Amino acid sequence: MFRSLQNLPKDSLQVEANEPSLTLRREQLSLQYAIKLQANPRNPAYAAVFEPKYEALFGVKPSCIPPFGIRIASALRSVNPHNIPISKITVPPVAPWTLAKPRVLLDLHHATAKGSTTPEIYLSKSVKL
Repeated sequence: MFRSLQNLPKDSLQVEANEPSLTLRREQLSLQYAIKLQANPRNPAYAAVFEPKYEALFGVKPSCIPPFGIRIASALRSVNPHNIPISKITVPPVAPWTLAKPRVLLDLHHATAKGSTTPEIYLSKSVKL
């Protein structure tokens, strides 16, 4: 499948394997996390990412690694330049597992063969249900 792995540079292997570079993959995962976090302001990490502190400090000291919120801000601006709001995650007031299961009637399906039954018969049977 792959040629000799020793003679190929890493980038060529990634292209042959149809894999994005580590930098692109990291940026993709960071953006996915930031957008998911943006949809849930109640998440404890929301304020740390979208209201970062000490931006000026990290601008003056380039040797210090800035926090995630500062690092991802430019990528978020390029993805969403007009700052269109992302719909917020809402939790339903009733837990889905506490709801009653719907009752499905298959009477019309099992009553007759579809090919030999006229539409009028189906209409009359559906009215009776």
